[in-house]
Amino acid sequence: MVNTGTPANIGCMESAFDPGVAAPALGERRFLVFVSAAAGPSTMRALRRLLGAGSLGGHVRVEAVAGIAEASRSLQRVTDEIAVAAGGDGTANLVARALREHAHSPLLGILPLGTGNALAHSLGIGRTAAAVAALRNGFPVAIDVIQTAHPDVRLALASLSAGFEGQFLRRYARLRRWGRLPAAVAALGGASHAVTGIQLVAEGEVLANPDERVFSAGVYNIPCYAGGRRVSRSSDPGDGQAEAVVCPTGRCYWRTLREGFELDRDGVACARRWQQATLESRGPIQFDGEWAAGGTYEMRLERGGLRVLLPPASCSCA
Repeated sequence: MVNTGTPANIGCMESAFDPGVAAPALGERRFLVFVSAAAGPSTMRALRRLLGAGSLGGHVRVEAVAGIAEASRSLQRVTDEIAVAAGGDGTANLVARALREHAHSPLLGILPLGTGNALAHSLGIGRTAAAVAALRNGFPVAIDVIQTAHPDVRLALASLSAGFEGQFLRRYARLRRWGRLPAAVAALGGASHAVTGIQLVAEGEVLANPDERVFSAGVYNIPCYAGGRRVSRSSDPGDGQAEAVVCPTGRCYWRTLREGFELDRDGVACARRWQQATLESRGPIQFDGEWAAGGTYEMRLERGGLRVLLPPASCSCA
């Protein structure tokens, strides 16, 4: 995606920028920084360094929250503060869901202090310096969100999938007390096989059948994977369409991560654009780097459902 220098430009998302809907001016911004109560020591150390250096200015409050209810209660008392998610994709999801309950035109700031930060990388704020610049003097840009009928996952910003990713994250969460690396290795070994019971329908087309074995099936609204690795050339978080991707085998999945995928390319993954979709999974699902119980639920892409502060000039997967 070419950077034209347009304020808040990330690829073809410049049309989503509305200069008539501004964030508070530089020097006037006040921040309410949300961090997960379960955040790891590396996240907390990074946040303390930023605050200690005065990177966000002098008007900053920090609240550790354990879930949507706590974040919502805090936002009820907010009048002139910008809500900031300090952490990874899961923290951004939590704060975004709370914001949408309390604001007609919710505005979110992001500090990418998590492990993968796929959303932040896709928006050009995967590096801390870029994220801080966005908070201090950036502009609000509208991005799409995935609404679902899942009782515990009403919203996804980056992705939602079944199969390998859901199994891996469930096992990882249970083993994380061992440490990140040992838990990841153990979870990887226990989730690396195709399963039945997954159905993905996008715009009326069946992409995955529950009677057939599937390694991974999901919907994605961003071009980058965890760590900023770009896997899609066509995905744009603000164009009103997302992508449904099915990998029938582990070989297909890892090849897709390595080489990326294109909608018109065969032999890598089954993919198509969508605005309405349905996902069914007997096993756990993944949403924005977290896991939840499976089920059958409809999904709808809402264009411009959330505004995010981005730097005056950005490019994706940075």
